[in-house]
Amino acid sequence: MLPRNLALAAALVLGSCSTTRAPVHDMPPARSVVLDGAKGWLCIVGGGGTTDDMYERMLGAAGGKDAKVVILPQASELADTGASSMEVWKKHSATNVEWLDLKDPARDQAKVRAAQVIWFPGGVQTRLMKALHEAGIVELVRARFVDGAVVGGTSAGAAVMSDVMITGDYDLGFKGPAATTEATPAAGSSVRAEPGASAGPTAPSAAAVPPTSAGPNGPAKTGAQGGAPERASRAERSAEDEDSGLKYIRNGTNVFSTGLGLMQGAIVDQHFVRRQRFNRLLSAVLDHPDLVGIGIDEKTSILVHGNRFEVVGASNVLVIDPRDAHGASQDGKTPGSLYGAKVSVLRAGQSYDLAR
Repeated sequence: MLPRNLALAAALVLGSCSTTRAPVHDMPPARSVVLDGAKGWLCIVGGGGTTDDMYERMLGAAGGKDAKVVILPQASELADTGASSMEVWKKHSATNVEWLDLKDPARDQAKVRAAQVIWFPGGVQTRLMKALHEAGIVELVRARFVDGAVVGGTSAGAAVMSDVMITGDYDLGFKGPAATTEATPAAGSSVRAEPGASAGPTAPSAAAVPPTSAGPNGPAKTGAQGGAPERASRAERSAEDEDSGLKYIRNGTNVFSTGLGLMQGAIVDQHFVRRQRFNRLLSAVLDHPDLVGIGIDEKTSILVHGNRFEVVGASNVLVIDPRDAHGASQDGKTPGSLYGAKVSVLRAGQSYDLAR
């Protein structure tokens, strides 16, 4: 059963409760959802555990248990992530699997070119993208997907699948009527919404491309040096600023960067129902109303081939499709609005056609 606030928000997005509408403008034309010409498969896991069925489906799509599996664990700062992930793949019948430390770019590029499955464990998505860019791997992953390889990832490894990538940082400059009197970061600052690997103050994201919170309605929000936005330490955050899926729905809340671009017409969010991230994904869609928002819960995945995906796993996938909607242009200083978006809630075995 969906959380009450999720069900209510879905109803509001559909416009069933609205009788008075603000001025609207047409949404931009939709782009292709999956990378043009791609023959491969995507297994995008919402975190919290990858199930037996997911491993079986990935190996099956890649040709069987002897398919060459390459693991890129650079989202994690833990030294044993690659080896641990490799052992899990072996337990699920993979016979030809290894992980890459990206210390020898020429060697590792050759291994990616030969991969039939490319897998990204969790961690921090901006850390992963930085490492892939530095090793010259990004375009190779895209090329392998076009040629027919399976590309999969969980948590941060799921976030990187889209072109417009939610970084997990967000701006806290706006406070609506529900704001508390507790100490909060100064206007224009941002905090990390994703759980970090360390328990201390949050370190700046190491994005390969300077992240931006700008949608079509405003400039980028960056730090004083023009790089990653300034962040508040955990001690400076109020309870409402923790990983709650955000408290407001408005333009300019999320900080975005560039992912792998395998899902060019979508924005992917993860840990979706478990961490109540409806507000975060809907705010991202307000910034990018030509993109389909896909929220994937824990122990749940979407298996994408062409412009269709199937849900595999234990929980729900929520789709916010705004491509035929209308929205009022907002500057981020007031709550956002969107009329006529299509919201779908899916479970295992159900499919969604992303083609228009």
